Amino acid sequence: PMYAAGSLTLTQLSYSNDATANINIQQDLQQIRELDLDALRLDIARDTVAAYMNVMRTDALVRIRREQVDLTRTNRELARLRRSVGAAGAAEVHRWEAELATSRAGLLDAISANSLSERQLSRLHDEPLTTRWSPKEPEISPTLQTLGGERDAALLETPDGYERLTTTLVNRGLDRAPELAALDAAIAAQTRSFKAAKKAYY
Repeated sequence: PMYAAGSLTLTQLSYSNDATANINIQQDLQQIRELDLDALRLDIARDTVAAYMNVMRTDALVRIRREQVDLTRTNRELARLRRSVGAAGAAEVHRWEAELATSRAGLLDAISANSLSERQLSRLHDEPLTTRWSPKEPEISPTLQTLGGERDAALLETPDGYERLTTTLVNRGLDRAPELAALDAAIAAQTRSFKAAKKAYY
């Protein structure tokens, strides 16, 4: 008689719940990293806007202080002229000279503050610290349109428009806040991890 010998091997692809859960968790963690990067970009944009506004403020202050120095100098010259014709005494001249010294000190302080604000703006823009900035006052309507609210500018023309605009922008900011989205992704990752651990236990 003839005999046949052989073997039969069966393989089964098993479903790994741990592997799938880990993939989903890593996707959530990657989303968190991307959202953190978005939040960092927004923080830099916020700091840049604040620095730009500070440059505008200090630049305006320099102009005001310079005009004040010019006006005080003119008053001192008038006081000297009045003294030369006998219409004023030396006290008036001295008073304007002291006022001029104070005005010059204020101008120097304003120039120093303006230089510091320009350096901060240069750092945020990665520009040389010696860069001089000539800020222009931004227009409200294009800025609001950039934020996605074409009709928001019209709110400022109504009596309660400012409060309504503030509420609208706050709600829009909450809806788009990457920090809140990152928290949602972190919660999802923890939930997946908990479910996977629970299934592994059983």
